[in-house]
Amino acid sequence: MADWRETASPQTADDIEFVIGAALSEAERWLAEHGEFYPFGYVLTKTGEDAEIVMVDPSVFDGDQMPEAEAIADQIVAQFVDRRADLRAVAAASNVVGPEGLEVVRVSMEHADGVALDCFFGYDLAKQPLEVVDRQINEVAPQLFVAG
Repeated sequence: MADWRETASPQTADDIEFVIGAALSEAERWLAEHGEFYPFGYVLTKTGEDAEIVMVDPSVFDGDQMPEAEAIADQIVAQFVDRRADLRAVAAASNVVGPEGLEVVRVSMEHADGVALDCFFGYDLAKQPLEVVDRQINEVAPQLFVAG
């Protein structure tokens, strides 16, 4: 399989870098301030002029406790599905536990042109300012923007 950079248009590559960068920047802000964060999404509309963070209102869940991160992530993906006809690219960010005390930000992104990536960025929270100390980017099969 060819690397996505070899087959993506310049606009698609710019969109991918934009949504991953925007999601990662927001995740870094929350990590620096709170040491963790709940999952959130980031979308880029078809026009490319509007980009926004997608969050879940905890009141949609039952009870007084904050829901599990997986339930929040599922709700974000549901919002992506509901809006996909108007979207060009999406990214979902979550805070996962990594090896050796690393906090890991997972950014799963997908572009309407068929590129889908799972990105993992490791941080050592003891080091300030925060910086990426480990990264892994994997191509995955698209799930949101598929013909059907």
